[in-house]
Amino acid sequence: MKTKLLKAALTKIKPFTAARSTLPVLQNVALWTKDGTLWMEATNLEIACKMPVGYVDGCNGPDIDPCTVEYKALAGITQNWDEDINFAVEGSALNILSHDGKKATLRMTIPYADFPSPNYQGENIGYLYASTLNDAAVKVAPSAMRPNGERPILENVMMQLRGEEARFVSADGIELVVLEVGAPHSLNFTQPAEPPQLFVPATAFKPLAGLADNPASLVQVATVIPKEGPDAGYPTVLCLRYANDAVASVRLMGTSLGLNHELHYPDWTIIIPKDLPKVGYGSSESLLKALKSLKPITDTHKNEASFWWFTTYGVNIVARSYTGEGMQTVHFRCWTNRKNNIALDASRVRGLLSRAGTMVTFSVAEDRMRPILIEDEIGWKAVLMPLNVQDTQADSVGKVQEPKENDNNV
Repeated sequence: MKTKLLKAALTKIKPFTAARSTLPVLQNVALWTKDGTLWMEATNLEIACKMPVGYVDGCNGPDIDPCTVEYKALAGITQNWDEDINFAVEGSALNILSHDGKKATLRMTIPYADFPSPNYQGENIGYLYASTLNDAAVKVAPSAMRPNGERPILENVMMQLRGEEARFVSADGIELVVLEVGAPHSLNFTQPAEPPQLFVPATAFKPLAGLADNPASLVQVATVIPKEGPDAGYPTVLCLRYANDAVASVRLMGTSLGLNHELHYPDWTIIIPKDLPKVGYGSSESLLKALKSLKPITDTHKNEASFWWFTTYGVNIVARSYTGEGMQTVHFRCWTNRKNNIALDASRVRGLLSRAGTMVTFSVAEDRMRPILIEDEIGWKAVLMPLNVQDTQADSVGKVQEPKENDNNV
């Protein structure tokens, strides 16, 4: 078979292997052939994948029975090989041969019987476009809490599929992001009117999105719901089947963890401000570039994080640093008469804007302790809680002249 096919498969399946584990088999990949096609499987017990690698030209003899080899060893052997390769099994060894005379042997020390093969079958609940998984991986998953054991529920992305709409929500206590994608990005959901909340590990979305060859292809979505045990009646595994015949499964956060999801996961419908006037809009790329040009100053004496003041004046928003040294401003179009001073974490503003679509709008409540809402044109909403900084800090920067109506906008 062609080496480039094997290299591409190894790249896709790498996130599904365990980097470190007390179970050596989790650092292996399973290989076998069926009807002349080479298949590969890997799992780290949280996420799992089974995918076809490619057709083996001139496959002679019976199919190769499932065997496991170390991922690093297989990837290392093929890394510098450009020639087509052949596979041959001799006893407990897997021989890899190239047309130019190269030969490598991998020992199959762990039998396939010890490989924890996941359950890829579940109750079908609908379809997603692969691009929706990629949007969730890029726009939503980064806002989930980093794994630290403090609030396990926030290390997950809440996923709901209803009718012709897919919803993804993540939060870490300071920022909250919601992505609602409708047709044609999602379609044909067959589940009940009140779909359950599926808590998918945020770290799973990037490898799941990477399995698709075409972002416009459909991904079949299914769930495994036990009928008995502590998780009875609640989805415990999310299964996905791709157009290229690859299948993946993800272990969901279940009720057996002793968590009441409704009490531990933030109610995003309450956190997101409703019926707020849009105080500004502009190009996310231009605004991000302008904000990066600002140099938020860290007060080393107070050991406080850098942040910006956002001040709305009706026709512009002015962003300025905390201290009075080298105050800079950035303007873009607004259409209200509201005036607010809001302190926002500089790095989080940059992170959110870098994930937004082409155009963004801002909504700001009159109460400065209410969050600021950022939206783009494709159903993505981000809420950022303001920092608890007194107005006197803003006054110490000095007066900012209100821009004129005909000022240039970003």
